Amino acid sequence: MSASLQRLRAAYNLERYDEAIAMAVQIVASNKADREEGYHILIRSLILQGRLDEALEYLKSALGYFPHEPYLFYLKAQIYRRQDKPKEALKIIEEGLRREPNAYEYHHLRSKLLLDLSRPVDAKRAIDQALTLEPSNPDLLCTLAIITYTLDNTIIACEIIDHVLAHHPHHSEALSLKSQICTATLSVKNTLFKRILSQDPFDSYAHNAHRHIRRYYRIAPILMGLYLLYALIISLEGWAEGKSVQGSLLLLLSLYVWQDWRLSIPFFAVAIVLGGTIALHEWYIVPIIATLYYAMGRVSGTLIIIIINKIMDIGRKGRQWMNR
Repeated sequence: MSASLQRLRAAYNLERYDEAIAMAVQIVASNKADREEGYHILIRSLILQGRLDEALEYLKSALGYFPHEPYLFYLKAQIYRRQDKPKEALKIIEEGLRREPNAYEYHHLRSKLLLDLSRPVDAKRAIDQALTLEPSNPDLLCTLAIITYTLDNTIIACEIIDHVLAHHPHHSEALSLKSQICTATLSVKNTLFKRILSQDPFDSYAHNAHRHIRRYYRIAPILMGLYLLYALIISLEGWAEGKSVQGSLLLLLSLYVWQDWRLSIPFFAVAIVLGGTIALHEWYIVPIIATLYYAMGRVSGTLIIIIINKIMDIGRKGRQWMNR
C-alpha cells in the first residue's frame, strides 16, 4: 500500500472530505495500483457531501476502468437513491447482487429501496437476507425496526430498537428511532435528542426537535401550574361544601395530569380538535392552547363533579329503596 493511499484513508476516516477528495483525484489520475480504492473513497466522499452529480461523473469514469466491479454498482444505486430515483436505484442494486450475492450491504440497500417504493413485505424479505449474513449488525436491525413499524407492529419494532441500544447505547439511528416511535413523553424524547447531539452536534433533525421542545418547556409548566391551581381551588370549594369525595377525586385527577406536564391530556385534546397533526411544542400553537386551557379545565372539572354527584345520587336512592 502506497503512502498516498494511507494518507487518503486517514483523511476519509477523520471526515476531512474536502482533503480526501483532492487527494483521491490525484491518485485516480496518476496511480494505477491504487486507482480502484481511490475511486471508491472519492465517490463516497462526494456522496457524503451531497455532490451527487460530480460523484456520478467520477463513477462513470471508474466503470470505464472497472466495468465489472460490484461495489461501483452499489455506489451508483446510493447516488440514485439520494436523487429520489428509487426505481432506477433498485435495478442497479439488483445487478450488483447478481455479481455479489453475499454482500450484506447490497441486501440492506435493496431493503431500503423497497421500503421507499412502499413495498414493506418485500423489504422485510430483503433485510432478512442481510441479517442471515450479519445477524448482529445494528444498522441492519434499525432498518428491520423501521420495516416492522411500517407493517404496524410498533411493539416489536421498539423491542428491536431496545435490543440495539442495549448493545450499542450510543447508536445515533437507534436513538433517533426510539425518540420517534417508542416514546410519547417529551422529557424522554429530549434526553434522547441530547444523546444524539452529544455525538453529532450537527444533526439537524435532533437539533431542531431539541430546540422546539425547549421552547415548549418555557410555557408548559406555567399552563399546567394554572390548571393545578384551578383544580386545587375547586377541590377546596368542594371540601368547604362538605363534598370531600368530589374535591379529592378532582385533585387526584389534576395530580395525575401534573405528573407529566410536558405531555398532558388537555394539550392533546386541543391538538386533536385543531387537526391532529400539529406539533404541540411549536410556538404558534402554544398561545392557542393557552387561551383554551382554562376553559377546558372548567368544563372538565364541572363534568367530573356532575358525574360524581349523579353517581352519589343513584347510590343514595338505591339505599333509600333498599330501606323501604
